[in-house]
Amino acid sequence: MSLITPIITMLAAMYNQPGSMNLSSGKLGLLLPELANQLDKVHSVKIVHSGETITLQVLDGEWVVVEKANYPALASQVRELLLGLAQAQRLEPKTRMPDHYAALGLTDSNTSGGEASVVELKAQAGNTIAKVTLGKRRPTANVDNISEFYALVGNDPQTWLTEGQMPTIGASGAWLQRNLLELSRTRITGVTLEHRDGEMLHLVPKEVGKTPLNLEGLLPNQQLKNDYIIDDIADRFTRM
Repeated sequence: MSLITPIITMLAAMYNQPGSMNLSSGKLGLLLPELANQLDKVHSVKIVHSGETITLQVLDGEWVVVEKANYPALASQVRELLLGLAQAQRLEPKTRMPDHYAALGLTDSNTSGGEASVVELKAQAGNTIAKVTLGKRRPTANVDNISEFYALVGNDPQTWLTEGQMPTIGASGAWLQRNLLELSRTRITGVTLEHRDGEMLHLVPKEVGKTPLNLEGLLPNQQLKNDYIIDDIADRFTRM
C-alpha cells in the first residue's frame, strides 16, 4: 500500500489546524486556497526552471524523477514543495503589468540561470490542480526557514509578494534521493564488476567481515597500481 496518500493527507490535516505555521502578521490569505484539500490528489509535479524541465511523478507508490530514468526522488523535498505551496500566504499585491514581471524574476524560467520557476501540479488523470510561477525570493528577518518571494497564479496577471517555507528549486539532480542503501563494509562478502567488453572482476575480502577487499585472480608477478581504487569501490557500495 502506498504511504504517499496517508502521509500527505495527514500533513494537510496538520495544516488545517490553527497555529500550524507561525508566519508574520499582515497576511491577505493563502496563495493557493484550494490546494490544501487536494494534496492527496497530486500525482505529478512539473517544474520549469533555468531552462530545464523537471518532472516528479508517483510511480508504484513512490516519487521518481522522470527525466532521470525514474530514479527515486527525494520525497521529503517533494513534500516540502507541496506543503510550501499549500501554506504560502499572500502579503501584498504587486504589479499587474507584464512588462514589469522581469523585475520580480517571473519571466525567465526557460533561460539558463534564470530565477523564475513555473510549477504545475497535476492529478493522475492529467488535469491541472494548480499552476504557479515563483520569482525572486529573500529570507524573512524574524522567522527561520521562511522566505518572501514573488508569485503569479495560473493566468491571473496579478503578482503577489508571498511568504512561506519553500525548498530551493534546483536542477533535476537536486531532486534525486541519496544513499538508497547504507551497508556496513564488514557485511560485504564480495563485489563482482562486469565491464562492457564482458571482462569480469571479482573483489573479495581476505577474511569475511574484514577489510580491505582484494582483487581475485592476480598472478604472483602482478600487483595493483593503486589500492585506493579498490578501497573506493567498496566505499561506494556502502553509500549507494
